[in-house]
Amino acid sequence: MNKIIQHAVLLICYGLAFSVLGGMAVYIYLNTRFAVEPWHEIKLEEEFTASSIAVVPDFGSYKKLEDRLFRELSEKVYQTSAVAGSLFNRYSSGSLADPLKYEINWNRSFELPVDNPRGGILMLHGLTDSPYSVRSLAEELHAQGFWVVGLRLPGHGTIPAELTRVKWADWAATVNLGAYRVRDQIKPDLPFYIMGYSNGGALAVEYTLRAMNGENIPRPEGLILLSAELGLPAIASMAKFQLALSRLPGLGKLAWESVMMEYDPFKYNSFPVNAGEQAYRLTEHIQAQLDKLQENGKLESFPRVLAFQSIVDATIQAEGVVDKFLNRLPPGGHDLVLYDVNQVALAENLLAATGEEFKSRLLSDQKLPFDFTLVTNVNEKSIAVKAVRKKAMQTSLDNIDLSLSWPRGIHSLSHVALPFSPDDPIYGDLPFQGSDYVRLGKIEVRGEKGVFVIPEKQLLRLRYNPFYPYMEKRINMFVNSLKE
Repeated sequence: MNKIIQHAVLLICYGLAFSVLGGMAVYIYLNTRFAVEPWHEIKLEEEFTASSIAVVPDFGSYKKLEDRLFRELSEKVYQTSAVAGSLFNRYSSGSLADPLKYEINWNRSFELPVDNPRGGILMLHGLTDSPYSVRSLAEELHAQGFWVVGLRLPGHGTIPAELTRVKWADWAATVNLGAYRVRDQIKPDLPFYIMGYSNGGALAVEYTLRAMNGENIPRPEGLILLSAELGLPAIASMAKFQLALSRLPGLGKLAWESVMMEYDPFKYNSFPVNAGEQAYRLTEHIQAQLDKLQENGKLESFPRVLAFQSIVDATIQAEGVVDKFLNRLPPGGHDLVLYDVNQVALAENLLAATGEEFKSRLLSDQKLPFDFTLVTNVNEKSIAVKAVRKKAMQTSLDNIDLSLSWPRGIHSLSHVALPFSPDDPIYGDLPFQGSDYVRLGKIEVRGEKGVFVIPEKQLLRLRYNPFYPYMEKRINMFVNSLKE
């Protein structure tokens, strides 16, 4: 018995020792892996929350709140920043990445009015993003006569620290304000659309489901979804545990998935764990609402959907837009455009992730409840691309020449590429040299690994859509109710 007790005590001692050593290792790791800057800790008091709705009841009030918020940002960050004179930090006044150098600060909500509008469009950006990501498409649709509102979602466009506190309900409440603003500016018989990129796509779907469930909010005639966040990797469900640990003494840095230099004027590079947790909760809520409407037979009236997705996507599950959304909707004018990988690179055995199984399933003789388009190589030896079309509830395939080609050296699109054209001044295929503004779409770096301040994997990620003209054409046809 004494030996058993001795062994038990010994095991307990070993367990405590390993726990202490493990805790010390975590503490050392957290305190050496990155340095927290003021924009990772400061709290901005003027940010909108869902509880603000009583004093911020409409879009006009929201814009005034933004005025106060950005004044507070200037006072607490720009005027006290420790990075004054830094050439590539967005919080250093006058730097290449300073958003205030631009004629319009696209971190803020914007409105593009028009006389006698032919319709209205609300545009929602992605997670850690800003309204800049929908700027180009907004200007195109405005030129066609649409009243456009680009909404800044709470926690965005200011400092990454704000995403440590935001709730997805805050985003949803803001979408209501934007929707009412657009609907009020157009005649009742004119169409109202919502365009959402990434997390904004999820919010567009969530908003529509609330309208279908009887909430008294303007109902859209159609949704345009770009890289819609409708399916997240399983690991996203673990964020809540990391957040819980971050509240323990000494483990505060666990609240961050990554902390990086903020060299992008219109997108955070640092990523708080809470941002991922709120995105996960939003997608789970959407699935629950879809279940409810499907059980009650109400999904038949879901508005038309036009979705764009890259077959390889390191941020979300590319299959999510099909398996968790479009396949659940009865046929009703819905359409998916899927961007394939470059088949020339695939034929040369250079690609690991290709989405071949997903693509084969969609191209098979299975009948789909939505129109499907695959943008892919003419053949595996040609960089020219075509559109392979499959109509809803049919099995035959049609080939359409697009007169477009894969640019040299590009093997696939990416999650962040879809909304940006090749001539985008920040993310496009433009040389960095000679610009007074930061250009992130074509930074070519050669040398030893691990010596560049920006992680190499960030530079490898494609930031623009080489097939943007085709996407723009399809969106124009959608909002004008035209058929290809």
